[in-house]
Amino acid sequence: MFGHISYRRQLLAAGLLLLGLTAAPFAHAATDPSTFVQEVSNKAITDLAVEHGATDKERAVKLKPLLLQYFDMPGIAKYMLGSYWRKATPDEQTDFTATLTDFLALSYAKRFATYTGHQMAI
Repeated sequence: MFGHISYRRQLLAAGLLLLGLTAAPFAHAATDPSTFVQEVSNKAITDLAVEHGATDKERAVKLKPLLLQYFDMPGIAKYMLGSYWRKATPDEQTDFTATLTDFLALSYAKRFATYTGHQMAI
């Protein structure tokens, strides 16, 4: 059962990454997709490389601007809520988007705690 949950989390993370990449700001639209992915990953690796004594929250603070810059967080939040998005008030939508961004920043920041320097091949 735990393998199934892990698979679901991996699938969700991959979906969010793909959604974020496809919904990225138009400033990156002219860029080659592999160059864009390499740019985002290099920036994340540089900004979030393991620092001795850095906490998950400190890494999340560094990751949050990357999420906001490169990913359409309101679009991702809207997609995740589905039909409930229309039922939510604008304040609830804003709060959910902010909470989702904080959650994803902290979730991925925790993963960088175990980063050992391997590079991503595209």
